[in-house]
Amino acid sequence: MIQLADGSAVRLWSVPGISARPVLELFDHGQPMGWMVLRRGQSLGSTMTCASRSPQQNCVIVAPLGVHSGVAQLVLVGDRRLADSSAFVVADTPSIVAADLNGDGFLDVAARDSDYLPNFAQGHLFDRTYRFDAQSGQFVSTGCTGRLADPRTAAAPSALQTGPCPPG
Repeated sequence: MIQLADGSAVRLWSVPGISARPVLELFDHGQPMGWMVLRRGQSLGSTMTCASRSPQQNCVIVAPLGVHSGVAQLVLVGDRRLADSSAFVVADTPSIVAADLNGDGFLDVAARDSDYLPNFAQGHLFDRTYRFDAQSGQFVSTGCTGRLADPRTAAAPSALQTGPCPPG
């Protein structure tokens, strides 16, 4: 369970089963207020990161998606309810990190992707960053890192990237 600044808290439930979706439960000062079943991703193995800074408390749930992919989805928290922002990012790998990369109070996403050259298994990995655009309610790609020399040890970006992204 993650405690937020206004006395609310959000719990991510992991439900076994390949078709089970992530479930969030909202508490207000320890009292259950409601829950939400997310529309994307698999429950087992999901993680959650929350930010309670202004202008709006928000959480990003990162969930497995199929065999080797992942999805990050942003949920807004406020007025004693959870609201699906409809903002999500699908990555080619399950390596997705949520953090406020530009200091605006909303969580952004760094997702590890493949250039598929010549195919996924032999392709080169790179990180693509997305900022949450509060006006459109969506994640917007800001750019990419170069190819990662050793993806197993490369840390996720700590700032939004602006470099070109591989085609595809």
